[in-house]
Amino acid sequence: MLRKKLGDDVFTRALQTLYRDYRFRTASFDDVRQVFERVSGEPLKHFFAQWVERTGAPELVLKATRVEQDAGRYRLAITLQQTQSGEPYHLEVPVAVSLKDQRQAKEFFVHMTAREKTVEVDLPTPPTRVDIDPRFDLFRKLAIEETPPAFTQIFGAKSLLLVLPERAQPDLQSAWQAFARDVSHMGPEKVRIVTDSEIESLPEDSAVMVLGWENRFASSIQTELARHPVSFEDHHVRIEQQAPTQKQNHTFAWVTRAGGIADESYPRALIVTDLPGALPGLGRKIPHYHKYSYLAFAGDEPENRLKGRWPVSDSPMSQLLHQDAQRARIRPTAALIDPVSVFDPARMMKTVRQLSDASLQGRGLGSEGLDQAADYIAQSFIRAGLKPGGENGGYFQQFTARDERGRKHTLKNVIGVIPGSHPKLASQNVVFGAHYDHLGLGWPDVREQNLGKVHHGADDNASGIAIMLELAHTMGPRFKPDRSVVFAAFSAEEAGRLGSKHYVAHETKYPASRSVGMLNLDTVGRLFDDKLMVLGAETAAEWPHIFRGIGFVTGISSVMVKEPLDSSDQISFHEAGVPAVQLFSGAHIDYHRPGDIAEKIDPESLVKVAEVSKQVLEYLAGREQPMTARLAGRKSAASNGDDRKVSLGSIPDFTYQGEGYRLDGVVPGSPAAQSGLAKSDIIVAINGVTIHGIRDISKLLKTLQPGQTINIRYLRDGKESETKAALTAK
Repeated sequence: MLRKKLGDDVFTRALQTLYRDYRFRTASFDDVRQVFERVSGEPLKHFFAQWVERTGAPELVLKATRVEQDAGRYRLAITLQQTQSGEPYHLEVPVAVSLKDQRQAKEFFVHMTAREKTVEVDLPTPPTRVDIDPRFDLFRKLAIEETPPAFTQIFGAKSLLLVLPERAQPDLQSAWQAFARDVSHMGPEKVRIVTDSEIESLPEDSAVMVLGWENRFASSIQTELARHPVSFEDHHVRIEQQAPTQKQNHTFAWVTRAGGIADESYPRALIVTDLPGALPGLGRKIPHYHKYSYLAFAGDEPENRLKGRWPVSDSPMSQLLHQDAQRARIRPTAALIDPVSVFDPARMMKTVRQLSDASLQGRGLGSEGLDQAADYIAQSFIRAGLKPGGENGGYFQQFTARDERGRKHTLKNVIGVIPGSHPKLASQNVVFGAHYDHLGLGWPDVREQNLGKVHHGADDNASGIAIMLELAHTMGPRFKPDRSVVFAAFSAEEAGRLGSKHYVAHETKYPASRSVGMLNLDTVGRLFDDKLMVLGAETAAEWPHIFRGIGFVTGISSVMVKEPLDSSDQISFHEAGVPAVQLFSGAHIDYHRPGDIAEKIDPESLVKVAEVSKQVLEYLAGREQPMTARLAGRKSAASNGDDRKVSLGSIPDFTYQGEGYRLDGVVPGSPAAQSGLAKSDIIVAINGVTIHGIRDISKLLKTLQPGQTINIRYLRDGKESETKAALTAK
């Protein structure tokens, strides 16, 4: 609040002055006030007295709004009220007004010294929505309506009633009893466990957790959940605009509030399953999902498939002036000081341009351009000070492969190493991989109309190599890891992971059998403001926690892709029993097309992925214990090649974790575009065959021929529709 009052420039200078004046000394609040007064030239005694000495906090409501139109202009009146006891606070209240057909909200402050304040503002277009303190900048007591119900309110309750289903089958009833005992130790001060036949009704003065579909109180909790975007049908459940999730073989958990949203309302949870084997795992996992309002898990493990928080729909700090009006964009709060990155985006872009230049002819299998790329990478390793990790004291590991005409070629993996230094751990290794080959003039994966054209492969995967070389440059001279870090630029990934397969099968100095983990970069140059996707995180228990921690440290968010995809070189390491993940910035219309050029790469995306990669490598290289691998029983395809003959033109949303196949977009002019499909549509069936995810649609398309017309059933904004698409040749 002081920053908002004084502005960033004055606030920063005052902080710097405070640091210089009181370095290695204790400063009181009065000392802080005097420094800020001296730098700003403003009296701040009342400000500090109000926020430091006074107990309690302001409570605000948006009491009323009024809109008047005059001569094509609009006048909006807003009345704010402080509802706390005692004297009113002196406040600078942020306000955001959304306007019709405007993407950016109009923002201003209301200076408030009385208990109630009305302000008027002239607007050029009709206002659609008013939001007070939309970024939560004010120190104030939040209304309960501003915070969605979450499991943390269950586990933090003073008293909790657990209601068991008496009519459940014996094995499920026994599992529920054990689960209830687990929950009773998760935080509530007082816990009582009863069956649904022992009570007449649910209490209004206690948190409640109802267990089991068979519970006689389950239907009443479902009724209370109706205020949220969830619907219960005979065989499935639908949450928000997600595709429906089958009840069978799934475990669900929801939380709401009893009797609505009054100050004294208490949380009520409903947890249901048909799998007794899922409950021990749920008992271990559910405390880690405390911030969520709803959860869905699959199988006995159980594996999380859905999680989220209910949207806030009736906050006293917001008022809709048009039905279903969405809040316009508000300006983000800038960092006081931009962090200094050790990574050079210009240097990485130079590598991207070098490798994707037309002179390298798309780095196809057996081409001169591919050999030139290998030499470029090896020279970069030498300049970075990496030790040679290839054959005969060099940087190359050679193998042979055949091209589309059956001609035999000698190919090269390029290997550089930062040796480990720990007496016990140096014999182990961490592999940092990225492939440097691409499709050349269109093999092995080409659209019919693109055959013979240079496929530049800037994102796939010059971007990954650029980040690898940047980390070699920045880490090589000074990084002293406990374990050896192997930088492996693989060849022939596009032809079926041939390079990484050869490495796993034949590397002896840094064998996969002594690898504690592998990080693979593939298609990482178009992240922009999206979340970084992590594929393969299910191969070790620690992966999700590693990336969550990195997100806290770097501010770069990631999402674990649950769909099992045989996508890139990390799969070769899975097959060798090594926990491995791929970082991926997302699909786009230029994938495996000539349009994948350097000009479309975002330099800041490269910096973000480099920062995440550095954190992963440093952690794995210094971790004392191996990771907890979860590769038993995992099945992988023999090749990552795609033998489909047809194209639908859909771009998958890899971050989607619900039922169905959600689109991240469609290729212009494609069958998907011509059929009317669009971004965020969820395909749930094709020709009557249920589509559960990306693998299902890929498998089905492999059975079809160009010219066939398919019937597509899909969801848009939660409503089911049908369309047809005439498939074209790939």
